[in-house]
Amino acid sequence: MPYLQTASVRRWRVFDKSLREWLATPEFAVVRVRPIMHEGRQLAELTVEYKNQQDIRTTAMPAFTGRITLDPERHWCICQVDCVMHHIRDGSVVARIPSQRFTEFGEMVGTYPMPKVVRGVIKGDPQSSTRHFVATDTYTITKVIPRKPAEREFTLSHYGLPEALGHQFAAPTSYLWLWMVLGAIALLTVAWLLVKYCRKPAQAAR
Repeated sequence: MPYLQTASVRRWRVFDKSLREWLATPEFAVVRVRPIMHEGRQLAELTVEYKNQQDIRTTAMPAFTGRITLDPERHWCICQVDCVMHHIRDGSVVARIPSQRFTEFGEMVGTYPMPKVVRGVIKGDPQSSTRHFVATDTYTITKVIPRKPAEREFTLSHYGLPEALGHQFAAPTSYLWLWMVLGAIALLTVAWLLVKYCRKPAQAAR
């Protein structure tokens, strides 16, 4: 399940942050936006940069530059991320780590596309003899079964948390009365038809 959640969430995230969160970050900037064609589809390519000058030993996210490709026809899902992370130590760039992610989308669940294959590639600094490596990870989703979640999954206690005190949640709307009214109308209609057709033979006999 964690792998499925990771692959699904990454439709709209770059390095575990959404584009909205990145755009609200002062050090992040979109340098250029241009349309591109890929496999007969028009996509949007963003050239971005994140100018984080903090030391790699004290920051969780190093500076990076690169391109982000989005699909406007699929709720602006991220199709590809191609960036280079710049590791800074003592004010100097000590390593440049290329990082790529490719997402292939499969079937639609409702109106949302589900990832079919998500592949990530991180390469070590090609200029370094000690930090040169290639690491890949691939998530493949072979089957998606939509389901309606149970009512209990919308409560805090379902996840081991205490329920909110002093707040009365509205009860879910019940449509039992509607089905009862429709059932009564149907029964009355059937009874009326039976009475009508039973009277016809009696009238014919007279």
